[in-house]
Amino acid sequence: MLLVAPALAAELHQEVYDARDGVRAPVQDLALDARGRLWAATGEGLLVLEGDALRPAPVHLSAWDRVVAVGDEIWAVDAARQPWRITPEGAVPVAHAPFEAVRDLGADDRGRPWVVDGAGRAWIGPDWQALPTPGAVVCVDAMAGLLAGAGGLWRSDGSAVLALDGAPDEVLGLPDGRALVRDAGRVRLVEGGAVRTLVDGRAATVRALARGPGVAWAALDGVVLRVDESGVETLRVAGLERASGLLVDGDGGLWTGAARTLVHLPAPEVYVWRPQDGLPRDPGRFLAPVDGGVVATSWYGLGGVDADGAWTAEGVGAAGQICVGPDGVPSTLVAWTGETPTPARIVGREVIALDVTFPGEGPNNWAEGCVAGEDGVWHVTRGGLVLVPPEGPARWVAPLPFPVDALIRTKRVAILDGELWLTVRTEAFHARIADLLRGAPSWSREAVTDSGRPDRQILALQPAGGTLWALSRWEGLLRRDAGSWERVGQPVDDLLLTGLHAEDDGLWLLGARPLAHVDAQLRPTVTLSAWHGVPPGLVTDAVTSPDGSLWVAADGALVHLPPATWQARPDLPVRLEEILVDDEPVAAGALRLSPGERLEVTLAVDAPRASRAVRYRLRDGERTVPSERRVALGALDAGHHALRFEATVDGRTWSSVPAALDVEVLAPWWRRTSTWVLAGVGLLAGFAGVARVRERRVRREAELRERFRHDLHDTVAATLAAMELSARTAAGGDRADAALRGLADQSARLRRAVVGIDWSLRDGSARLDALSLHLLDHARSLFAHADLRWSSPRPLPEVPLRLEVVREIQLVVTQALDNAARHAGAKTVWLTLAPVEERWSFTVRDDGRGFDPKTVRHGLGLDSMRARASRVSAGLTIVSGPSGTTVTVVFDP
Repeated sequence: MLLVAPALAAELHQEVYDARDGVRAPVQDLALDARGRLWAATGEGLLVLEGDALRPAPVHLSAWDRVVAVGDEIWAVDAARQPWRITPEGAVPVAHAPFEAVRDLGADDRGRPWVVDGAGRAWIGPDWQALPTPGAVVCVDAMAGLLAGAGGLWRSDGSAVLALDGAPDEVLGLPDGRALVRDAGRVRLVEGGAVRTLVDGRAATVRALARGPGVAWAALDGVVLRVDESGVETLRVAGLERASGLLVDGDGGLWTGAARTLVHLPAPEVYVWRPQDGLPRDPGRFLAPVDGGVVATSWYGLGGVDADGAWTAEGVGAAGQICVGPDGVPSTLVAWTGETPTPARIVGREVIALDVTFPGEGPNNWAEGCVAGEDGVWHVTRGGLVLVPPEGPARWVAPLPFPVDALIRTKRVAILDGELWLTVRTEAFHARIADLLRGAPSWSREAVTDSGRPDRQILALQPAGGTLWALSRWEGLLRRDAGSWERVGQPVDDLLLTGLHAEDDGLWLLGARPLAHVDAQLRPTVTLSAWHGVPPGLVTDAVTSPDGSLWVAADGALVHLPPATWQARPDLPVRLEEILVDDEPVAAGALRLSPGERLEVTLAVDAPRASRAVRYRLRDGERTVPSERRVALGALDAGHHALRFEATVDGRTWSSVPAALDVEVLAPWWRRTSTWVLAGVGLLAGFAGVARVRERRVRREAELRERFRHDLHDTVAATLAAMELSARTAAGGDRADAALRGLADQSARLRRAVVGIDWSLRDGSARLDALSLHLLDHARSLFAHADLRWSSPRPLPEVPLRLEVVREIQLVVTQALDNAARHAGAKTVWLTLAPVEERWSFTVRDDGRGFDPKTVRHGLGLDSMRARASRVSAGLTIVSGPSGTTVTVVFDP
């Protein structure tokens, strides 16, 4: 029997690797190597788990009994009790060993192997010194320097710790000097010269021990025993039979073998609560957080988990969605067995029914929808909307804006910006709450999805980040923006969405795949799966309680994840696993590279259960870029590079101590200081002459630009302005005809063109921001009576441009704007500046009449636009059709 009454005996979630994953024989022993890979010794081979991929190790032997990490190597013992070193090429027998059989194997913190042979002798490698012992040794804990045998427990120097009766099977030293001994199915604690039995083998056979950070573990049949400085605790592990081997990984997760399976307990602090623990049948349909735990509802009752454990409300036959009001008290609609459903408040473990008077004698059973607002909790019932205020009686407020028979399709309700929203099938209704409270609501109706098919019905409706979000069965995630609904797609890969839950900082995305959290911009912040303790079944709800714990309803159970198990890990160690220079391995340290030598680095982290979620980044001085686990840096620029590699699993918390690599790249001979000193002596005089010539050329160019600009302005522009004025004066009378108006329009266009030339020749025009503002002013003059929409990076980029680029790109974009103004008859015109990798683009788009660019050659200036773009090696794309025209020019600064 168990001699220690557990403080908490909850069931741990587990992830199982079985025959489908390659585990075809009982697991005998486990080890974790320096790269974070898990090794499992089985009766049909040696297996290695890297990330979540389990594969056979490259060895020819088929049966293994023991496995241990010895420094950077893996050592294993086969079924014939022979020791082997495991290398990438296979298994290599341990040479020159003074023994023929191995009974136990271990490794100390100095990376030395410890062996107990069949004769009861203990040896330390690699030079195989024999350890002094008063009797025959049976097992060893090399990390703690302890040996155990039939006569007792000893230290490595042969001094006795304690006399023991019976033959121990395993010994485990604890950081505080205590020790655990497993023998004959028992677990005994050795402390201060005394022995205390923790588990008696008459009730359950103890099969393995493991050491974790400040804690020790023992695996029994169906139970895991946890021992720390505060005491002893037992935790159930469903289906754990004939446990063999036990190991704590770098993330604190437990691994053990069970029959023909490898069992992973991702986080010992993750507890799974089921009906047998005191919850109602099929718990977790809806959740609400409360101090110290969570309240859960189902079709079969209402209950929850608090500091005293799980509970179920008496007499409640069913319960709907549950919402926490402004007073912090949950409210829902419940039905006592055999009675009509009614609103109720949950105070502690007590369910208090609320009386509501419905007008008329119609049915008043409920739909699932409820939402908490400033005035209380709103419930949607067949009899209408019911408000449960923090104080005072619950009351009927208003009828529903749709037929009662449609209520079965109404499951979602939300509040945003003072309005109450309801969904029915694929439609939404909304009204001001102030009008509802006055008894005079005016409902608005709109379609959420384009299709009226019932299978497109809304599954969830939630506000987050000032936006209303909806989920359709087939349309996916939708967002209401500027008065209309738009489909936004799938924000997280491999996530089968079935529900949403909004909180202050974003949305929980619920489904049958990983549980994910995104912010208001749909950027993933947390992704949880079975590696973190979330059951692999359908997740129906998820909430965070005031203490930061995450509660997940899935697979007919409630899963409790304390903050440390699901929030950002404080740190993720990263190390340099391999460094190659021109494909040749080199040792870590300061590197000195010649010009053109290629550098490649392979990184590693100690996170075996989260390896697929790990992301890396590289910092080189002020530059930070994402990277892969294997980083091919190529030929680096000459100079010093302080490379720092960091890792993260959540995108927010990066390695506090990055892996560092300092690289000095020599400059080519023609860029070295000595070369330039010699060349400088010979060229100094020449530079002075060149500088004088350049100065005269720059001065002459500036004079020509200024004279040309003034000539254009004072002659051509002035003449055209006079022509325009005369033509418009003549056209204003009764004798005006089309020719005079055409003359005026042509004069106006010529004047704008000359003004553009004048602008392009001014100082300060050769910048991208100046060109953008000039084109925007030109567009505004053309589309004073149309909807002009301008888009660009903020702030405008101050990128220097070549003079010829300014002139040609200005004329191409101006021609595109003129075409849209003269020929398109557009209602809306878009002018966009955008980066395209290391280039830039201007786009002019309109919604007017289009044309066929292949057939239209005259009148639109297309040939001229193509010629101008070609002069500066710019790309020009013209797309036109019935819905408008788009012109895009992509250019180098």
